[in-house]
Amino acid sequence: MNDYYDYYNSTYIEDREDSGVHRLLATDGEAPTVDYAVISVVILTLGLILAIEVFRHQLDVAASGNPFFQTVLELMYRELTTLGIVEFCIYLMHKYQEGFNYQLEGIFVDVHFMLFYTAVFNAIQSCLVRLLAGRRTDKIWIQTEEMDIRHYIGIRKEFDHLESMLKRVNADHGWQNNAPSHSLGNSNTSAIDSQSSSVWKSFLESMHDLAFKIRHPRLSRKKNNLLIPIRFHELRAHFIDSNNLPPKFKVSHYLKRSLTSVLLDFVHISSAAWIGLMATANLLYFLSGMILNVTKDSLEVEEFLMYIFLLMMVLFVAFAFILYFKMKSIFSKILHMKLTVYDPTQDDRKTWRGFSALNSRNTKTVDQVNLFWGNNPHFIIVATQYMQFGYALGLALTFTYYKDFAKYYNIINPNYLFLALLASYLIFLSLVSVIIPWYTLCTSMGQLVNKERLHETLAKLKLSEEIRRKESLEEERKAEEEIARRKREIEAKNAELAATASGLPNMKLKDAPDPQQRRGSGLRLLSVVRNKSSDPLDG
Repeated sequence: MNDYYDYYNSTYIEDREDSGVHRLLATDGEAPTVDYAVISVVILTLGLILAIEVFRHQLDVAASGNPFFQTVLELMYRELTTLGIVEFCIYLMHKYQEGFNYQLEGIFVDVHFMLFYTAVFNAIQSCLVRLLAGRRTDKIWIQTEEMDIRHYIGIRKEFDHLESMLKRVNADHGWQNNAPSHSLGNSNTSAIDSQSSSVWKSFLESMHDLAFKIRHPRLSRKKNNLLIPIRFHELRAHFIDSNNLPPKFKVSHYLKRSLTSVLLDFVHISSAAWIGLMATANLLYFLSGMILNVTKDSLEVEEFLMYIFLLMMVLFVAFAFILYFKMKSIFSKILHMKLTVYDPTQDDRKTWRGFSALNSRNTKTVDQVNLFWGNNPHFIIVATQYMQFGYALGLALTFTYYKDFAKYYNIINPNYLFLALLASYLIFLSLVSVIIPWYTLCTSMGQLVNKERLHETLAKLKLSEEIRRKESLEEERKAEEEIARRKREIEAKNAELAATASGLPNMKLKDAPDPQQRRGSGLRLLSVVRNKSSDPLDG
């Protein structure tokens, strides 16, 4: 390890004998001269800086108009700024501090770059969540909202027919008493009084769905494909009605804006996350010291840290599944329950009116925020944010110290640790890409409608309609002008043709000799002939 740190720090020391590059050149007994080859390094450095500036400009242009990717770039620039400031301080200590501890500096640089990689991997993971969640919401929200009403009626009839078929299948397998009803018309809400029981019920529903998918994969896919547009259509109809919105209002646009807001909160690494990381590092440092003090064996500490790493991967996946079932339960309740909504028209008496997204005979009035743990919806985002931060830290740790792990491991090959980390993260990513859209729906509709964001979307809709109306009027005006122009051209052409047609006989009559003139000419010709015949010389 000491050889590694000596090699690492050789680039910072000017007059090391074992260094392969010297800034000063001199022969024996002569005064040293400055090596002019450093100019080539200046040229290369300036070229690299210019290339980075061009690349950064292209990134800024590509991210313009997209708030999420602009925020990601800002976070990256902030981390790079912090990295540059710290490295600048280290450079000053290298140059001017006497007795500088180069071995400690090497460890510090590795740790600092590991934290920088953590921020980078967190940003990349947030982009992956954004892409997957965006694709899912485009299919569920936008395409469903643009569906024709006759197509939706056909889907609803097909779903009702499929529901009756599934009831017969469940009855044949003896599941009619244990399996929860998936019918949109009859929802059992007896478990809403306890959040823990609701999560357990959601878990049982998921297990029943899994068993059904295994037994009847074709019917399961067909049911899910039919259920998605039905659920969204019912939520959209209720949302427009409860907020007095125009029928043409695009709920998907409002939800996409809400999703962007959620993702902007999700991508940010809060100070609490760094403080939590510092507290966790202190705890691990304390426990590792205790183990080493008792066992006097560093392999025991290595084994302890390895088990902590694997345990965290398992716990992250398990808690992600818990969040998945919780959000599924909340989403189901919002669909079928009667949520209490404050009525502003009855401000003096503080009355409330209720609604149910889906018509159900068994409904119970409930406050929407009480469906979340601790009456705090933001806890879902914080939990997923911390888990993603943990995965980013694990990737950064593996990326920074992979060579050391591969060279000095004693218990398990680091490749297996990386595969376990990657498999755990892929499961987490697939769950989060579903949890985030559900969370957006559950915190942007019903009681938790963001009025400011809704008004912005409505204003944008009205502005778009006004622009389209003006464009339509302008197109109509241009079309009318074009029609009038062509009409005038046709009329002028017809008039010209009529004038030509009427002028042609006149020209013929004008050019033809008058009968009187023709008779006078005949008499003159006859008199000439007579005169010639009476001429004496003719004889």
